[in-house]
Amino acid sequence: MRLLQSKDSSFQYFKNPNCPKSNYGDLTKEHSSLFSHYRYYRKLKSSGKIEVMCRLCRGRNWVPKEKFNLHMAFSHGILLPNHQKKSKVKPILLPKPTSLFISKSRQFTDFSVKCPKCEIWIKLGMSTRSNKSSAKNGLYFNYFSHYLKNHKTRAA
Repeated sequence: MRLLQSKDSSFQYFKNPNCPKSNYGDLTKEHSSLFSHYRYYRKLKSSGKIEVMCRLCRGRNWVPKEKFNLHMAFSHGILLPNHQKKSKVKPILLPKPTSLFISKSRQFTDFSVKCPKCEIWIKLGMSTRSNKSSAKNGLYFNYFSHYLKNHKTRAA
């Protein structure tokens, strides 16, 4: 890891030169061994808390290191085994939804996807009545949590 210079004095920023660049959604089985890697991370100087930048999210999405596996599962549909570097178990990619339905009103646009197993329509994103903290879960959180809860068989 290489220490980076920063204007932000509360964090130390690091770069892993061995990690591939972000691929923004190029999720294939050939790339599966690299899903647990992160290119940048930062350490809060006061507490030592570490956050990693997700390579699959657009923009800069800093995720607490201890919640990285949950983020990958519920935001990107990638189940990472614990201690991946030590084990030969590869990440599991959850199947993508089969259909997308878009409903537009004057103020809101709602997205729903169809589950490939049970063919139920699942609304994406946070509901208009939910709290804003759930927005960090990602657009596909509802779909991936539905799939993991209701279809526990091994994913594609």
